[in-house]
Amino acid sequence: MTKDNILQNIELAKKSFSKYIITTNINSTDFSISWPNYNPGIFKTMYAKEYEHLVNNRQYTFLLKNERGFIQFYYSFCQNTGNIKKIKMAYYPYPVKLRSIDESIDSFFNDSDDSNIQGFYFDIWNLLNYKHEKNINPYIKDLLKQSNEHGNYDSIEDLIASLIDIKYEFTNSSHIRIDYDPDVKTHNNCEIQVGAVNNIRLPMNKIIMPYTFVDFIIKNTIDSTSYKDISSSKAFISNFDYSKSTATMINNFDEKNIHLTLT
Repeated sequence: MTKDNILQNIELAKKSFSKYIITTNINSTDFSISWPNYNPGIFKTMYAKEYEHLVNNRQYTFLLKNERGFIQFYYSFCQNTGNIKKIKMAYYPYPVKLRSIDESIDSFFNDSDDSNIQGFYFDIWNLLNYKHEKNINPYIKDLLKQSNEHGNYDSIEDLIASLIDIKYEFTNSSHIRIDYDPDVKTHNNCEIQVGAVNNIRLPMNKIIMPYTFVDFIIKNTIDSTSYKDISSSKAFISNFDYSKSTATMINNFDEKNIHLTLT
């Protein structure tokens, strides 16, 4: 698996799945494949903020149309041998869906007759507006102001959490990725990991090609009829079979517990 092989395979994925890709963002140097202005930073914040930061700073290889997720391919190569030093293949799904706001929110907030609590709600709005420099929907602001007109005995935390739950559908809370590091000693060289679960990794016996990873993501994020249309074409079958055949076996793979054995 060489740098040229990988770049060609990414190009195959771009062509095969062009219908579902909004933007392609690739940067290749002598010893790496990534994207322009590559930033390797690790985020320790809520997933939605991580997603937003990465998209706004174009930290992706493919930005996808469906569900507005994106894919990253990062490869680092040894300057002396040209061998792969590190790989990251990642998929970041869109974090939330906005629910429609209906009368249920009115009934939820219009239930406090305590002017102090009503004022506290409004202070929270001001705090959020100041801290995050974002405006909350004026409709919600009005509901908060009117909360003293009706009785409510829930805690403030529950009330705010319920509003968020009513307004948003949290569909995803993390990314999924495949990492490869031939020098790592504390775990297997190639593994699948869900970003929010730090210590659980699923070992793999092969390093897959980019095409295979993109196919896996597209297959699981579009409807089955659309995927069948793609996967039944001669070009797809040829590219898919080629990508599977050029996957690289992990040397001395010896995992006795749960793992993925790719054929």
